[in-house]
Amino acid sequence: MSEAQLEARDFADEQARWSAVRIQMLELHPFWGHLLLQLRLVLEPTLPAIAATDCLRHIWLNPLRTHALTTRQLGFVLAHEVGHQVYATLTRARGRDQRLWNCATDYAINRIVASIPNASGTGPMYEPPPGILLDRRFDGLLAEAIYDVLREEASGGDEGGSTTTVVEVAGQSVEEHGGGLDVHLPRDLDVDAREEVAERVRAAVANHRARGSRGDLPAGLSIALNGARPRIPWQRLLRRHVSTALDRDELDPRRPNRRWLHEGFMVPGLAGEHPGLVIVALDTSGSMNRAQLSEACAEVRVLATQVSELRVVVADAAVQEVIELDQMDRWLARRAVRGGGGTDHRPVFEWVRKSRRPPDLFVGMTDLESAFPARAPGYPVVWICPEAHGLAPWGQIVVVR
Repeated sequence: MSEAQLEARDFADEQARWSAVRIQMLELHPFWGHLLLQLRLVLEPTLPAIAATDCLRHIWLNPLRTHALTTRQLGFVLAHEVGHQVYATLTRARGRDQRLWNCATDYAINRIVASIPNASGTGPMYEPPPGILLDRRFDGLLAEAIYDVLREEASGGDEGGSTTTVVEVAGQSVEEHGGGLDVHLPRDLDVDAREEVAERVRAAVANHRARGSRGDLPAGLSIALNGARPRIPWQRLLRRHVSTALDRDELDPRRPNRRWLHEGFMVPGLAGEHPGLVIVALDTSGSMNRAQLSEACAEVRVLATQVSELRVVVADAAVQEVIELDQMDRWLARRAVRGGGGTDHRPVFEWVRKSRRPPDLFVGMTDLESAFPARAPGYPVVWICPEAHGLAPWGQIVVVR
């Protein structure tokens, strides 16, 4: 089929093939598939390579080039782009020569993707496209070590006669590095974006374990989870989740903020069908120590000043009490919480269901050593956990350090 004919069909068949490979990856390799599912596959027929990524939210694909790939080669490309996110390649550049660093990360990632096994474990799952940077001498080496080798070779005049070409990708000038597969957008990720990526990797590991550790879990994940991830105050991360969930900028004087009503102040609430509702489920089982409970209660006090509606559900293996926003100060001043038995979050989510008012955000303060409903609820869930915690079946985890 010619390029003109492929364009005339609006690339629909090729996009359907991308989706099919993504679904296959999610089924056979839940770690890789979970991460790929978080990325938007963008059709870009002018891309001067097979693919490109911003290592955060997008993978750009040129259908004129992916059309020439087998399904196994296409899977290799998609896993490669995910690899840039897994191994935080933008953050780790640290002022290195951009072209050599791009080559080094491609060499490292391609060896990892080439080792992803097929379902039977008898061979590789994906097939490297022709002309990519793949060399067995770099087996097991980090990109930093590969970079040192490439820099030494370049200083000795062994650059293979490469020339630099600058192209436009997503409105940004990008230097081609001769990788044969993709181009790398040199957009640095800010602190919040880096933490977002690290959280996705943690969630992908949890997804891998929740599916019986099926499929491939690559080595060296500590790079994304620790080495390249800045430590951000957990309170800041929680407040960001609250802001994102509510996301209402306009104030409506017809909807007073209930936080201040009992003190006689008429403060405008948030506009929308109803004021933003946050439910905080406080785990008071024996597995949460006094210091953790104290820190959780302190953050509840801050949250109460930032939202229009907030309810605290105190629970261990059962719901012990429910505190409304206008009762919050008296409850916090009491410095005592009910509970102390085993932990089971199913009664909490059942209480929310029976309330017939789904929250805009559910915040669970817990060590996750608990039982959970089989299915995720239809609203966002954030877990605030100590560093030693169990696995979450769904939702985002914010770790208290």
